[in-house]
Order: sequence, then C-alpha cells, then structure tokens
Amino acid sequence: MRKILPESTARSINVNIKSAATTDDNLSHLAFDNVAQANVIIIVSSGKIIMANGAACKLLGYSKKELLTKNRADIFAVEESSFKQMLKQRTADGQSKALVLVIKKTGKSLSCEITSATFTGEHGLEKSITTITDVTQRFLDQKKSDDEKEKVVADNIVIANSKQKAIDIRRDKIVADNITIAKSKQKAIDIKKEKVVADNIITAKSKQKNIDNKKQKIVDDNIIEAQAKSNARLAENNEWIKYIAKSSYDVMWDWDTATGQIYVGDSIEEVFGYKVRNNIMNFTDFCRCLLIEEKEVVENKLLQTIASGSKVWNDNFMFKRRDGSVAATTSRASILRDEEGKAVRLIGAIQDVSSLQALDKKLQEQITIHEEDTEKFLLAAKLSFDVIWDWNLVTNDVFIGEGFEELFGYSIKNNKGNMITDWSDYLHPDDRKIIEQELHETLISCATNWEHAYRVTKANGAIAKVYVRASIIRDAAGKAYRMIGAMQDLSRQKELEEKLDDEIAFNAKQISDYKENFKLIFNASGDVFFDSDLVADVVIISDAYEKEYGYKITDNMTQSADWFSHIHPDDKDAVILDYQKMIASKETYWKSAYRFLRADNSIVDVVGSRVVLRDANGKAYRIIGSLHDVSKQKVLEEKLDHEIKLKEKQITEATEDATEMERSNIGKELHDNINQLLGASRMFLEMAKKGGVNSAMYLSRSSEYTLTAIEEIRKLTKGLTTDVIKNLGLSIAIDNLAIDMATVNPIKICCKLNSFNEKKVTDKFKLNIFRIVQEHLNNILKHAHATKVAINLSQNENFIQLSITDNGVGFDTEKKQNGIGIDNIKSRAASYNGIASFVSQPGKGCVLTVTVPVAA
Repeated sequence: MRKILPESTARSINVNIKSAATTDDNLSHLAFDNVAQANVIIIVSSGKIIMANGAACKLLGYSKKELLTKNRADIFAVEESSFKQMLKQRTADGQSKALVLVIKKTGKSLSCEITSATFTGEHGLEKSITTITDVTQRFLDQKKSDDEKEKVVADNIVIANSKQKAIDIRRDKIVADNITIAKSKQKAIDIKKEKVVADNIITAKSKQKNIDNKKQKIVDDNIIEAQAKSNARLAENNEWIKYIAKSSYDVMWDWDTATGQIYVGDSIEEVFGYKVRNNIMNFTDFCRCLLIEEKEVVENKLLQTIASGSKVWNDNFMFKRRDGSVAATTSRASILRDEEGKAVRLIGAIQDVSSLQALDKKLQEQITIHEEDTEKFLLAAKLSFDVIWDWNLVTNDVFIGEGFEELFGYSIKNNKGNMITDWSDYLHPDDRKIIEQELHETLISCATNWEHAYRVTKANGAIAKVYVRASIIRDAAGKAYRMIGAMQDLSRQKELEEKLDDEIAFNAKQISDYKENFKLIFNASGDVFFDSDLVADVVIISDAYEKEYGYKITDNMTQSADWFSHIHPDDKDAVILDYQKMIASKETYWKSAYRFLRADNSIVDVVGSRVVLRDANGKAYRIIGSLHDVSKQKVLEEKLDHEIKLKEKQITEATEDATEMERSNIGKELHDNINQLLGASRMFLEMAKKGGVNSAMYLSRSSEYTLTAIEEIRKLTKGLTTDVIKNLGLSIAIDNLAIDMATVNPIKICCKLNSFNEKKVTDKFKLNIFRIVQEHLNNILKHAHATKVAINLSQNENFIQLSITDNGVGFDTEKKQNGIGIDNIKSRAASYNGIASFVSQPGKGCVLTVTVPVAA
C-alpha cells in the first residue's frame, strides 16, 4: 500500500485562503487532487473531514463541496472510540490499517480497507491522512462459499425438525382440549358478572344526573362572571397593544381570525411604506405583499400552526415594500384560543432585518461557507429584537420584555420590576442625573412622546449605548399615568464590526503560514509531485523522487531533459510524441502510463497525472502533476488474492471441523446419556413384565427414565432447530438462549433488543445472527470466566449492529487464537458484507461488534 499525502490545513481555512492566497499556492494544491488513490484528511479529535482528493469524491459519490461537510462517522461505519484506538496501533512504517464499511452518497455500503497515518498541524492540532481501498469483491466470494456450507447444515436439520414436529402436534392437541374446558367455565362466570355490572350502571347514572344538573347551574353562573371580566381585560389589552405598536421599531399587528381583519401599528408606513387606513387591513392584503415563490409556503405554515394547537407562530420571509423593493423579515406571534382550542386571535410583530443581514454578510464571508446561512439568521435574529417595556406611573411597577436579559444580562423575575429601585440602577452614572431630570420634565409637561439616547451598564460591567422611544398616556386632566416604549441596543453593531476586523487579521496570519505548510505536504507523500516551469525549463520536484527512484536532487530542482532521460528506452519515443501533441493542443489535463528506470536500473510501472496551465493565447507555460508507482499496487493485489484464497481454505477447514465436532458431541450425548437412560428404562420394563408386588413400581421407574430421555433429546435438538426463530422471532430466541445459559451457569446476561425491527430482514439472516450470539456466548462460558454479559442488537437506516460485552479475562487480539469460534463469527458477518471486530485486552473483558448493511 502506498503512502498518502498528509494534510495540515482545515477546509474552513482552505476556503478563506482561496480568495487571498497567491496563484502559486492554488496551483500547488491541484497536485494533491490528482493522486490516483482515494484520500481524505480528518481532524482526529472531532472527526471532521477537511480535505479530500478527486479519487475519494469519485469512490464515495460526493462532490468535493459535499464531502467537506461530512464527518468521519458519516462515511465510516465504525465507532469513534474504535477508530481512534485503530490510529494508535501502527505498523512498522507508521501506518494504521483496518477493514471498515464505507457509506456512499447513495446510501450503498462498500467493504473497504483503510490505511491511516497521523500528523500534527498548526496550533498542535492532530490530524490523520486516510487511504480508502474497495475490497467488496473479496467479501462477495466469501458469501458464496458460506451459502454452500449453510445448505449442508440445513439438510442435517430437516431430520431433527420432522421428529420435533410430531412431538409438537401431540402437545398442541392436549393444550387445545384444556382451552375448550376453560372457555366453557369462563363463559358462565362472565354472564353473571355482566348482569351485576348492568344493574350498578343504572343506579350510578341516576345519581350522576342529579349531580350534573347542580354542577351545570354553578358553571353557567361562573361563565357569565368570567366573560364580563374577560371583556374588560380584553379592552385593556387592546389599548396596551396599540401603544406598543406606535412606539416599537417593529410592525406590531393583531389579527382577528373570525373577521380576517388585522390591526397594524403606525410603523408599517415607516418600515414598509404602506399607509393603512384606520390601521386596519385584511389577511388577503397581507398575503399580496409576499413574494409569489414564497406565498404558498408561508400561508401553509401559518395555517398549519393555527390548526396544530400551538400557542406560538414564527417564520422568516421576504416582504414587498411600497416602492417595489423587497425586505427580509422575521415575524413571530402568540396565538389566543377559545375553550375548544380554536384560534381566535394572533398578536405579534414583523421586523425588517435587511440592513442587519448586509452587515452579517460581511462577517460571514470570513467564516466557512457551509455555516454561512445558519449563522447569518441566528445573528440577525439576536440583534433585531428590542426590549419592550410598560411603566405604570402610579405604582412605579414596570413590565420588561425578555429581550432585557438577552441584551444586558439582567434576570427579571416574572418580567416585573420597580422603576424607582431598579431602572435607575442600570443607567450609567454619568448619564443618570441628566436622564432622570429630562424624563421628569417630560412627564410633568403635556408631551405624549419621549426619545433619548444614553448608556446602560450591563450585568457584566460592560457599557451599552441604547436608544429609547416611548409613548406617554395621560388622563383627561393631562396627567401621565402610563408609559410604554422600546429600547434598542446600539452597541451590538460596533461589536460585529470589531469581530469582523479580528477575523480578517486571523485569516491574514493563516495565509502567511500556508506556504510553509504546503511545502511539508508536498514532500510528505509517497507519490512524486512536480511543478514544471516550461518557460525557465526548471522542474520543482518532491523528496519522493530521490526516496522512491534513487536520483539525487539539489534544492528539490531538476530539468525536463533529466526527467525524460530516465524513461524506459522502449517507451521514450511514444511518451515524448504524446507530450509534444499535448503541448501543441489546447488540453488542460494529460495522463499517461509508461515504464520508468530507477537509479539502480530496476524497472517500475508508473502513471503520470498532470494539469496543464495555459496563457490567454492557449500556450502552455506550466505543468503540475504527480507520478504514481503502480508496481506496488500490483504486488499488493497479488498478495491480497493469495490471502483471500488462504482465508477461504481456513474457513472451509474450520467449518468442516465444526461440523465434525458437532456430530461428535451429538454422538457422545446419545451414547453416554440418552442410551443409558433408555437402557435403564428397558431394564425396569422387563422386570415389570415378570410380575410380582413391585411391578407397578418398576413401570413407574421405567416411565420416569423414558420421560427423562425425551427431555434430554428435546434439549439436544433445541440447539439445532431454527423453528423458534421462525415462530417467535430473533429477539425472543436470544432472550430464551440467555435465560437458559444464566439458569445453569453463574453469569448474568442482560439483553437490549427493542430497537431491532425483524420485519426488514430474512429468516436466514436472523438465523445467522442467532448463531453468532450462540457461538460467542459459548466462547465466553468456556474461556472468559465472565460474571456479566450485555447483548445489544440495534439498527438505523444504513446498518444493523450487534454488540456483546463481557467483563471476563479478555485476550490479546494481536495474538493468533486457538479454535475456530472467532473465525466462524467473522465468516458469518462477511457472508452478508459485514464486519466482525473484537476489542479486548488481557484482564479488561471483551467487546464483539458485528456491523452489517441493512441491504443484507
């Protein structure tokens, strides 16, 4: 297996660098994309994929942009802890190898061999470079072999099934007779019970009717009183909403669903340019302001929320202004419902967030592309909501909206406070006296509005600049008794601008480090990377040229003539001719295969992949590419083919040994146990035939031995028959197996099987899983000396996973194990394109994990 190019740059940095890095950096990056083997670079701690080449995209079926949004768990069906453990177990050349299931974009699974190496990037962040090789065909061949073995086992089971069936028929007849007798007795009891219940119901209904009449009168009186109070409260709320609508920066609205009329605040003219007569518009007028492409979606979501019984509605949509422009808006409302749950009224606000989105866009350009839309909305929503407040000047009580805690950090219990003791404490000391004096003068005057900008001290000690606008409500004598307003935090915009500056400065530093990092990547691969300047006739070449082919280079530089001189003489003319045709054409990509001479005159087969850069006139001026030694791959393929054949032979031998062992065990059980029981039964039967006073006792003892022999035969055949899986299901079969083993052994077995859906798999597959559980539990009892075992069988959209955990003595997974149990388990998993893995250490128990694609 060839070494793979490690990557030290995360995709989020790569995206930002693309806009500012030099042309030289971008061209060097193309070299990595043309490696023939599928490669991905992953952050070890988070599992995030930050770089992938074209071969990886082709194998997995994703575009590069899609693949960089994925995590390791999205494409490798292996637990994070197991994957990280694999990275720590290295071979002599520093690589980690494992067989895993790889998930393609289509949902199809591939059995692949992965090779990984770790390295440390900038800021000490540990990353891994992973090579993916498809080995699906190997498992398909294995499945065919196992199917043939299953047929032999199935034929042996048929004989045992026929005997068991006769026993079951006799048992079912006895059960059916007993059920008939029980039903007859139960019917007579039920008739008597029904008569008693009917009499009690008549008596209870008579008493309940009298109680209901009295309750109804009390309820009617309470409803009349509650309706009067509700109407008074509603009138007060309507007035409160209207004053909020006048003072808020949002467009406040109140929709009566019965009439379809919507009351809108005066700010609709300021925000969207519409002049609404008497502040009343219809629902149809509101819908006409929506964009055609969003209209149906917004209407349906609103109507579905009303019908769902929810108390809150919120949505984001585009809203047409009077001048024809379009505003981005966010809207939310409370839904009031009657006693039957029917929506009668919606009260809410709509806010124009267009200007905030423009500022947010500048900030998001410095952040990774895949987070842009989500971050933009969250930031805009956080900035847009004002603090709404309602001050009762008579009691000095003030209602403060939830935005107060969000913007300034103060927790207000039940959204209530005292204006004298609380509000003034939040003012900046330098502004407090001026604001209190001006507010006092405004209240004793005839003014109906108050606006002011001042500073507020946040809970964390920071200073926020705010702008407040409020309406003053006065009585007939002109005395102010209520003040309703909105407070807007002006300092948040300044924070965004500073954050944007910090992000730009950070990215500038990343750009300065990029060139050095790429040089490390360029020279770390097992493939030869090169950058050929056709104008200067200079070739910059990676360290692998000297390492793999033995030619000395100085400062990673050589000339084109030197390169061509090492091509095999029989291939040189053809390669040079092909090269000249490429130079004369307009092609931007060139790939060729030929033989190359090492410094020791040995011959290797290579494949060259190159990107050709041309000027505005189409003239080639630069070639960037890689040289891949395919000889190693051929050797590995031959080695893999040999290993597959060897493994098939081992599995065949293991299966034959298991069959012989099973037959031997059955023979021993029949000879040593059942034959002895039947012999004793016959002996007592012969003695009974002779007559005498003990004949009855002899017959009884003969019957006991016969029944014991029957029970022993039943136990013996229970391990062979599969009827329990067909009749009761896999989960019950595993539960029964666990109960039987725990009954006769000092072990506690816990089964968690509820999340497994048996309807989606075949009986043959369920039998295969059952045999794996049976095999591993027997291994635990024989070798692990465990006291606790946990069995978990689950599935998701892509995989079925079985895990069996024990607290036994464990074993060294690197050492070859005696016996055929582990090979049988792996063989059964592979027959369904699955993987069986063992995680264990001496003294630390064992975890068996079997992962199989759902398609199996």
